[in-house]
Amino acid sequence: MIMRRIIGIVILLLLIVCGVIAYIVLQRKVKDVESDLIIAEKKDIKGRK
Repeated sequence: MIMRRIIGIVILLLLIVCGVIAYIVLQRKVKDVESDLIIAEKKDIKGRK
């Protein structure tokens, strides 16, 4: 019974660690995309058509 709980805790910790790693990686990708975005005025967008 104790071994079963230990395995459950280890699996839970692995899931948490994987979630944190995924969060950090995705946060960096979002920052890169946000830095590439260009904010344009509405009149400039209409003028390009």
